[in-house]
Amino acid sequence: MATKLNSKGSAHAGKLVTAGKITKGDTWDPASPNSENKYIKENGISEWGKFFLGIDTDVPLDTKEHYKYPYSNDWKTIHRKGIIAAKTRAAQQGAIDIENRADSLLKKIDGKTKASFFDINGEINFFG
Repeated sequence: MATKLNSKGSAHAGKLVTAGKITKGDTWDPASPNSENKYIKENGISEWGKFFLGIDTDVPLDTKEHYKYPYSNDWKTIHRKGIIAAKTRAAQQGAIDIENRADSLLKKIDGKTKASFFDINGEINFFG
């Protein structure tokens, strides 16, 4: 298995963070197979692949098995716990480029999360 960073998925994750499309729930569960299949049927497997940080280059592009390290379970947001799970698993499997990208995204998410509690003047914004 030759797993490497999915450049399209990595770029899409960065765009979601920049746009503030972040889920910060306490638990992470990858999407169900039914949800995956529905999204693929409606949008195509290439679009679905944008929600994964890794790809297996030994597996054909047009298969679900080609994509590794999911970071979304709703196909709209990046899930903070999904990034933590991807980072942990990548570290365990020696996928350094994926681990590093997940770490970078996590730092951006956490920075965005902390910044969202402050207004433009640096004052605490409880309505934020």
